[in-house]
Amino acid sequence: DLAEPVAIAVDGDPDGNWISITAGRLKKDGSVHGELGFHEKPSRAAVLFLISVIVRWDPVAVVVDSKGPDAYIRDDLIAEGIEPEDVTAGKMAAACVGLQRAVDDEEITHTGDPVLLDAIKNATKRKINDGWGFARNGSSAISPLVSLALARHAVLSYGLKKTPPPAPPAVKTVEAGDQFDTSDLMVTGF
Repeated sequence: DLAEPVAIAVDGDPDGNWISITAGRLKKDGSVHGELGFHEKPSRAAVLFLISVIVRWDPVAVVVDSKGPDAYIRDDLIAEGIEPEDVTAGKMAAACVGLQRAVDDEEITHTGDPVLLDAIKNATKRKINDGWGFARNGSSAISPLVSLALARHAVLSYGLKKTPPPAPPAVKTVEAGDQFDTSDLMVTGF
């Protein structure tokens, strides 16, 4: 049921109490399966776990917000030769709105982890430009939900093979002085 590729996303809460690492894997039907793999207090163990997963799975993207609570992880990854993808406000809004659409359209699955379910139950929205994101207020950690949204967005953004457009059709070129029939403009070179 699962196909390649996989993307990984990291998110944490502003108070530094939690860090969540989630994988999003593209399924054969084009939907995404998300799985929370790590949700603990920030420590060196989180970085070691993340690096071990990256080495084993070779993800198409590792997403860490350079302005988020876990921005310090970017430096650790870069020191290991891993270049994480950044999160702009537009990407965050696209990830969150996209996750809501995927839930509504039944295009995402997850393992039913109680920590993720708690984050879903307690999530509220905040405005981001013309879209929205999950608000980082309240007593419940939403980092599992944000990391799921980012992992889903990353696997769809970086993991789908883009088919190049077809080559333009060959056309006959017209040289000065050539005789041609002007009744069919489709054979005339422009």
